[in-house]
Amino acid sequence: MTVQRTETGKIAPRLSTVLVLARALGMDLMLVPKSLRPDLENFVRSGGRFLGQPSGIAAPPSLVDKLLQSDEPVGKKPFVIDKRD
Repeated sequence: MTVQRTETGKIAPRLSTVLVLARALGMDLMLVPKSLRPDLENFVRSGGRFLGQPSGIAAPPSLVDKLLQSDEPVGKKPFVIDKRD
């Protein structure tokens, strides 16, 4: 089995195999510029709530929180952030 041989290091999988395995796990592969990697890692680690400033009472709600509070399904209307909030 390819998965077992990959896990034991007996084979180096092709990119197409890695894509199939990732999609079977509900994931996808994405190329990220090295310069954006730290910011992306922080964003993922924070569960999508990375604001570029410390969290707390004074911090504005994250984009994820705003989307979750919206009554409209995501993708049905354009999402605009009002800078006056």
